[in-house]
Amino acid sequence: MEAAFEIGTPKGSNWSITGLTVAGIILNLVIIVGLTMDQPFYEGQLKEVKGNELYYDASIPKEDIDKLVQKLGERDFFGQDYGNIARLRQIGDA
Repeated sequence: MEAAFEIGTPKGSNWSITGLTVAGIILNLVIIVGLTMDQPFYEGQLKEVKGNELYYDASIPKEDIDKLVQKLGERDFFGQDYGNIARLRQIGDA
């Protein structure tokens, strides 16, 4: 760098370096948000109920899923104005 400065190469301004740094940070944030927006919240099948989402394993019987949706609706967890997300997962053989 000293040799370049000795032959008259101008130094970059601190403001240009700051601008490039801020632009790089913004670009990284845009990329991260773009990648995460396309990913589902949980793995598994999705059932949407009044703007709410229930993710469940494919091995769970449909009757059990419907019972859970009904109970969540009765307890107002799956209310129309909430947009809640729930996950139903089978643990073990039961």
